[in-house]
Amino acid sequence: MREKKLSIRLGDKLHAELVKKAEKYNQSISEYVRGVLINKIIQRRIEKMEKEYIKQIWVCVSPDNGHWNEKFVHEEVERIAKKWDVKAVSTAQTRDRGYGQERLFAVSGESENIEGFELELDEALY
Repeated sequence: MREKKLSIRLGDKLHAELVKKAEKYNQSISEYVRGVLINKIIQRRIEKMEKEYIKQIWVCVSPDNGHWNEKFVHEEVERIAKKWDVKAVSTAQTRDRGYGQERLFAVSGESENIEGFELELDEALY
């Protein structure tokens, strides 16, 4: 991997503070700042991963009353998933609850977004 160079300008106070911190760890300013930035990036990625989870949602794709069909459901799922910034994947698993055929969807993203997705999907279909 080829490294890229980044030049930044620092005020006197910030430079002096960074020099002290870098010396404390026996590093150059560049090494110290690089380490701090990498740690921040990793910390944010971990926080984002902790917020995301997967929820399984059963969706009626072919109701007995014929109000919609599976093609319409998939279009709505795709539209609403995009709006709520979640990923919704149709599985092969189906079941019949007595009012129509349901299909299991695996929805991943932030919990608040999944809740919004689920509520809007309910409004669109039921």
